[in-house]
Amino acid sequence: MLVGWREWVRLPGLIEAPIEAKIDTGARSSALLVQDMRTEIREQKLWVLFKLSSRIDEAIQVMHAHPVVARRRIRSSNGHTEMRLFIRTSLQLGKRTWLIDLSLTTSRGDMKHVMLIGREAMGRRLMVHPCRKHLQGKPGDG
Repeated sequence: MLVGWREWVRLPGLIEAPIEAKIDTGARSSALLVQDMRTEIREQKLWVLFKLSSRIDEAIQVMHAHPVVARRRIRSSNGHTEMRLFIRTSLQLGKRTWLIDLSLTTSRGDMKHVMLIGREAMGRRLMVHPCRKHLQGKPGDG
């Protein structure tokens, strides 16, 4: 699938509204900006609780809870390293939907995009046109 450097995506397991994401071939993992993140143990498994960034969803600030599938040290493009929690969720881009591992961060507030789609999520599914954006349209627009 040919995509632009920015695309509208949906995360059906988290929110119905489309999110504009940067397709980042320089990033290994995908990231989502969240707030009020904390962890708890449920049935002997680590879960993460969080709200979506108010930059994504200003109206409804629902607390989401997901099992943690991984914990990895991530180095951002500015060289800062942090330990991040990953959840597994569905990503819809264009007419396709697939599962991705998504890191959660509270420290991307100064970044322009609240979501990055990294190479692990792209797999062999996507080819990026670096000079175009929104080639797949907005989910729900026909």
